[in-house]
This record gives sequence, C-alpha cells and structure tokens, in this order.
Amino acid sequence: MPNPDAYDPEAIYDPNGPLDPTVMEEAVHTIMSGIEPDPSDTPTATARRMYAALRALAALHPRNPPELMLGVQALSAYHAATSPPPPARPEPSIPC
Repeated sequence: MPNPDAYDPEAIYDPNGPLDPTVMEEAVHTIMSGIEPDPSDTPTATARRMYAALRALAALHPRNPPELMLGVQALSAYHAATSPPPPARPEPSIPC
C-alpha cells in the first residue's frame, strides 16, 4: 500500500501532474468563482480564503477527474454555506 505521506499535495497543480491541466484549470476556476467575497474582508483576507481553498483541494488527493469533481463540489458547497448572505432585495410593489 502506498504511503499517503509520500503524496505531494502540490502535484495536482503541476502541468505534468496526475491530472489534465485543462481539467485542473476548470476546477480551480469553479472553486474561485464560488467564493463570495465578504465586503468586510481585506484583500489579504480574501486571498487567504482562496489559497486555503486550493490547499484544501490538494489535501483531498484527487487521483482522477471524478475524484477532482467531487472535491470541487464539496468545497463549493462549503463556501456557499459559509459565505455571507446576499443583500436583501426590496419587495416588489404590486399596483392596485
């Protein structure tokens, strides 16, 4: 059985890594577009959230595109659940 400690978490981001670079690019784009910026966050805090998301994806050790997609779904769901709620929309007025 392979030693999980020997896995390089950054390998998935390497152009010669185990996953197709085009698939990885789409996965990263999907995660980044799903991270709603918190208006009260500094640019540094937003960058830290994005970096943490990429590290979390790498920590899942996806070995193939289906595993990668499941990881993207999990991280997207996490960020959707922890993002600030959208601003309230005004109630539409109904003419009488």
